[in-house]
Amino acid sequence: MMKKNIVMVNKFYYPTIGGIESVVRQYADFCKEDYNVTVLCIASKPTKRTSIEYIDDVKVVRCSSLGIFKGLPLSLSFFKEFIRLSAKADIIHGHYPFPLFDVCSIFIKNKNKVVTWHSEIVRQKYLKYLFSFFTKILVNRSFITVTSDSLKRNSKFLMNKNVQEDIFILPLSISNPPYSVCKSRIKDIQGRVLPDKYMLSLGRIANYKGIDILLKAYTISKKNIPLVISGDGPLLNEIISEVMSTPELKDNVYILGRSVSEEEKHQLLSGCDFLLFPSTLPSEAFGIVQLEAMARGKAVINTNLNSGVPWVSTHGDTGLTCLPGNHIELANAIEHISSNDLYLQYGKNARVRYEELFTDDIVKAQYLDMLKKLTN
Repeated sequence: MMKKNIVMVNKFYYPTIGGIESVVRQYADFCKEDYNVTVLCIASKPTKRTSIEYIDDVKVVRCSSLGIFKGLPLSLSFFKEFIRLSAKADIIHGHYPFPLFDVCSIFIKNKNKVVTWHSEIVRQKYLKYLFSFFTKILVNRSFITVTSDSLKRNSKFLMNKNVQEDIFILPLSISNPPYSVCKSRIKDIQGRVLPDKYMLSLGRIANYKGIDILLKAYTISKKNIPLVISGDGPLLNEIISEVMSTPELKDNVYILGRSVSEEEKHQLLSGCDFLLFPSTLPSEAFGIVQLEAMARGKAVINTNLNSGVPWVSTHGDTGLTCLPGNHIELANAIEHISSNDLYLQYGKNARVRYEELFTDDIVKAQYLDMLKKLTN
């Protein structure tokens, strides 16, 4: 029996690293045994050449690029390649937000189209309004997957979709983490070896991540447990400066000042008491690091965003949920979860929730079943 063809469309693809890029690669891996998979993307740096390569048995068409404007890659060859590949595709699977895909899709009517809706456009709102005409058409002509019910309920595009039954919840997933931990001596920017007991913030240090709110919360908390901050990003130097100039933070906050390897990430997550995830904007659509903590039996303190974040780790079951940007509420949550050792029970519940909803095996089966229904 001949395999059917699926074209996955996104701005970028591996080895360009990003949250959505990781999801596209995961979906390609899920279905490459049953489908002929081609990924259509754009080069992350300006180039006149469109390249074709194979990565893990997946064909990758990387279109030439004129550069990136306000986060949007610009490419003329993308339109040509999209039309060419779509003509042979049984399924076209795009990832929103990517405005060029919205525009191209209106020319493809009689195809099975799937759109994974990762989040609304939050920061470049003018792009959202500029392309809204195309986005509305795309939504109404496509089968939509969302990573949580919160995304469906908080998107005007999805709430106005003509056939609500064509919106399917397909959460993100991760593989079961390894049990063995390589104990290396991770040091912070002050040259100190990390303590045996600590709470952890792990991820990009950017405006929407709420690290500034976390430091305010930690300043007024009892500081029963040291805080480890791992990651890189545009606000790193600002965060380092604040910590080093504040005595009560300098002694108790360990900043690594860099991104970490997979082995180091596993060590940090396995060794922490609980994870802090204080994001402040709904552009934080899911928070895969929450899954990485929960899979290791760790509780999570997150924020009540209009996204999938509070659905992944739920308040009073696998951790605590605070109002976004409220440092007083965050400080109270830190003290409550640590002083009563609640994080131990929440951590056990977190592992159970991961096993019930977020393993690769579970989500892969749901994804393949969805594709099968579409092609039938």
